[in-house]
Amino acid sequence: MTGVPVLVVVFCDDCGVEARGDYLGPSRAARIAGARAWLAANRGWLIAPGLDLCPTCRPDAPAAANDVRTASDLPDTSANERS
Repeated sequence: MTGVPVLVVVFCDDCGVEARGDYLGPSRAARIAGARAWLAANRGWLIAPGLDLCPTCRPDAPAAANDVRTASDLPDTSANERS
């Protein structure tokens, strides 16, 4: 890579969350493309032409209701309790 490190901010097109990082590249377009590719490969972002979605906003992300943990989801530690 060539160039100097430049801060690139990618915004989720749905919720507006920001992913910030320093990227190298010979041009602005190359740095943005590198940032988008890295987010897709390493952070679960959905990247398509004209569309950037964070992992939470991806269409295949679990519904919010499915993300709620209840007491039944926690491990049973009653055997470790003293009487």
